[in-house]
Amino acid sequence: MATSFSSLALTQVLPFLPLAQGDIDYQTERRGDPNLIKTVLAQDGTTVVFVRDGLLAVPDGQAARVDYETAKIRLAGVPGEYVLRELGDSLDDCEQTGVIAMFLGSYDVSSSHPQAVVALDVSGLAKRCEKDNGNNTGEAADVPSSIVLSRALERFDWVSLLGFAPHASAREAGQATTATALSMWHHSQRHCPRCGSAVRPAMSGWAQQCVNESCEAHSSLLFPRIEPAVITSIVDGQGRLLLQHNKAWKDPSLYSVCAGFVEAGENLEHAIKREAGRKRVFSWAK
Repeated sequence: MATSFSSLALTQVLPFLPLAQGDIDYQTERRGDPNLIKTVLAQDGTTVVFVRDGLLAVPDGQAARVDYETAKIRLAGVPGEYVLRELGDSLDDCEQTGVIAMFLGSYDVSSSHPQAVVALDVSGLAKRCEKDNGNNTGEAADVPSSIVLSRALERFDWVSLLGFAPHASAREAGQATTATALSMWHHSQRHCPRCGSAVRPAMSGWAQQCVNESCEAHSSLLFPRIEPAVITSIVDGQGRLLLQHNKAWKDPSLYSVCAGFVEAGENLEHAIKREAGRKRVFSWAK
């Protein structure tokens, strides 16, 4: 272990941070196309990944690898054409299917065969299956409309983003982060903040639209609220790095550098000073 900490050392760490290596093209200009999801699913090379209640689908048996430091985990994926063939036009009706489709972007877009990725949030379908079966297994035996989705619920393992990311490739860590964030937003904001009516997904999963035609939000889309955050290193005169442990964390061995949300009108320096002054468990590391 180093005897002192240098902030310049962080520049050497950046190449190893998964989200700093993302190579996906979000193709934001395509999100407004109402047929984008179907078009992409019909293309060769499109992969569909799954998210459910904040958890990510991984191949059967890989959830056990979360506890092993050097183990590798990948996202479970199926060809897009399978999903399109089984769901078809019902992809546009998340109330009917219990599924929200989200276009994550494409790789190698300059080639003749770009590889697109679509995430399906099956949280609603899973809850419907649990209710139909009268238990909490999440089995999809009573939902024969889609064999692909039934198998996803039954046969895949489901892990949290926190458990998945340290074991994933940089590419899939980015996909997982985006899919989880969008999924959690869709399920936390289920009503229009202006009129209280229901909302439906829009912009290929990246926005919402109020169903009330007389509401202003029906013609102007609703987007996820982005809250700026700051994370920094605090070093004392002895070259020691300040680490914090949040009392809400269940793992007592989990520490991080100082971080927190920036409040309205607050500068970054004040935000980190405020966060560092909170009552937490501190540790100085050389």
